[in-house]
Order: sequence, then C-alpha cells, then structure tokens
Amino acid sequence: MTDDSLFELGTVTRSHGIKGELVIYITSEDPKHFRNLKSLLMESEGGTREMKITALRFKDNLATVKLEGINDRNTSDLYIKKKVYLPAEQLPEPGGKDFYFHEVIGFNIHDKTLGDIGTITDVFEMPQHPVLSIIYKEKEALIPATPDFILKIDRKNKILKMDLP
Repeated sequence: MTDDSLFELGTVTRSHGIKGELVIYITSEDPKHFRNLKSLLMESEGGTREMKITALRFKDNLATVKLEGINDRNTSDLYIKKKVYLPAEQLPEPGGKDFYFHEVIGFNIHDKTLGDIGTITDVFEMPQHPVLSIIYKEKEALIPATPDFILKIDRKNKILKMDLP
C-alpha cells in the first residue's frame, strides 16, 4: 500500500483459538506504543476496512487481537496474511533519537565530519539495529542507525545529524 496517510502496523500471521482471534506480527521496533488501540484498518478487497478492537494483548512483537464481527475460526482464517494499518496521525510521536522507518526516508544525512553525505532511500530492519541506505558517490552505502551514531533528528528540516566512524 502506498498511501502516505496510512502506517503499516503489521501482518496477520495466523488465527488463535476457535473464537475468531487473530495474531498480528507488529513490525514496529517498540509495540508497546500500540497497547491502547481501539480500532485498526485491515486490508480487504478494494482498500482497507476499519475494524473495532474488543480485546488486545501483546507478547514481544505479536499482538493477539479480537475484532468486532469476527467470531469463529473460519472467519478469522480469511484474514491470514492480510496487512494491518493505522492512520499515520494516530502514531505516537517518537522522541529523542527514536524514529519510524517510513518517517526518515527522504531525510538528508549530515555527518559531523563530512557534512551532507546523502539522502536516505530505504531503511532495513536488521537483528542488531536498523540500517539506512543512501546513495553516496554514485554507489549505495549502508549506514548503521545506532543511537551511538545519531546526534539529532531534525524533523522540521528533514535532517539526520550523525557522527559516523
């Protein structure tokens, strides 16, 4: 989905139990931000459909959710592998050196020593830390996005200030 007004929260991985619960893999680094959700947008034929949450519990990056109108295993199985979204305005504002991956695409990286080195074209989630992809001197460069290297995130001017090795 390419709609900038939506944030991809995750994907339904499986049904849980016989009463229609779904297990959603949350792609966010910190799922605790989403513990108070009241509804979500589910991928469906022709777009997305808002669905009310009646129960929600988390374990690591997995959310087990009960949605209004899904009351049995046969119905919940229809949603397996469907994407789950939130309106972008519902995202909690990250603070300090935290950021959403989709948020920093298009930001310029300003290194403490080299100055402007490129624009972020993609972000890859790796086991240790996210990696930023930029085009530097006509080649792709991958930059670890560890808190040690990030000095400041200037959201207003779309600049990620870093101190790279």
